[in-house]
Amino acid sequence: MDIPLGKGIFLVASPSLRDPNFRQTVILLCEHGPEGALGVVVNRPTEINITEVLPQVPILEGQHHRVFSGGPVQKNNLLILYRTPEGAQDSHHVFNGVYLGGNMKALEDLVQDPASL
Repeated sequence: MDIPLGKGIFLVASPSLRDPNFRQTVILLCEHGPEGALGVVVNRPTEINITEVLPQVPILEGQHHRVFSGGPVQKNNLLILYRTPEGAQDSHHVFNGVYLGGNMKALEDLVQDPASL
């Protein structure tokens, strides 16, 4: 049975895949269409704490969330994958209450009060 590709689908790397960028990865497909695809690797945690990446966001102080390496493309961008009943402004709906975004105000609101979005 073939499952059509689309957002919300997890892609699991074949054991025979040798490309180090995608070897042993699980990718959440966040967008897929005629204009292209966007996916993030969800199983590669780094040793970096979110407060190291975003020291300018005071609400994150004391948080112990790890940053994940989301893929080999645009390594200097931070995308936030989060689950909440409603997405923040400028977020991208992936599936069933899961959103992808990079809005720092939304991140602050989410950490401060998860029900605020």
